[in-house]
Amino acid sequence: MKSFEDIGNMDLDDAAKPPPTLPKGSYLVGITGIPEVVTANTGTKGWSFHIKFFQPRDDVDRDELQTVLSEREMSLTDFEMDDRFYVTDASKHILAGFLRDVMGVRGNVNQAVAECTGKQYIATLSHVPFTRQDGTMGLQVRITGRSRAA
Repeated sequence: MKSFEDIGNMDLDDAAKPPPTLPKGSYLVGITGIPEVVTANTGTKGWSFHIKFFQPRDDVDRDELQTVLSEREMSLTDFEMDDRFYVTDASKHILAGFLRDVMGVRGNVNQAVAECTGKQYIATLSHVPFTRQDGTMGLQVRITGRSRAA
């Protein structure tokens, strides 16, 4: 991973290139923390499951993964991201399904969320196009599927 000093010495054209993202596919991940979050726009509350990547599954292109890891000078376990669930009356079933069916926990929602730290699951990543504020297009890595770890 490049240091602050390394980045400061980079040419702007090189620094402007976004880093390569993990290849699409499924990964074994582990939950390292679950802070409460609030959206800036609407004030909707939820939980952010902070995850660390452990192992690619069979549907991940290994050559592409190795290229990303080499280029970023990282190991897979250096990659982390947040799996966020904003909760309203209309969306509570999504979080409840994740807790019950993927994480295998029971009890009320607060108890179930608290039991998830340290647990693992399979997160499926997809590359989703998006428009930046400046109008240019980019690809964003999103979790588009979740299943119970075997």
